[in-house]
Amino acid sequence: MLVLDASVTLAWGLPDEQSEYAEAALTYVVANGSRVPSVWVLEMLNGTLMAERAKRFTFDDAQDFLNQLRRLHRRRLILVSPVGPAEAFADLAALAREHKLTAYDAAYLHLAKVQRLPLASIDQALTAAARKLGITVWTPPS
Repeated sequence: MLVLDASVTLAWGLPDEQSEYAEAALTYVVANGSRVPSVWVLEMLNGTLMAERAKRFTFDDAQDFLNQLRRLHRRRLILVSPVGPAEAFADLAALAREHKLTAYDAAYLHLAKVQRLPLASIDQALTAAARKLGITVWTPPS
């Protein structure tokens, strides 16, 4: 199991962002599952809508992508972990400030830290912060 960042997930659906790393992460998630903070749900929806408006997705492509994510969630391959106000306003705020991250990225970092799971991300600032904290940044198996 790993913590799945929005940057990797969106790359599954956007042809201009696909990469070997993202494809390997999808294969890993299908075999082993993943965890995401609750903000991931809105990030996926927003990223998909923005890509559709920018003509990076057709309407049908966007719907297919969201349906794929919904199927992975139903199969319990993407488990959503809640982020409550107490956790956000204390722990996430501290991580975001310390590492100059968005609150959203701090949520992924915090989840990986608390769950002791590797973090799958293509966001350089997020992976740098993870390494500083001793969190494993997921790499595809050889």
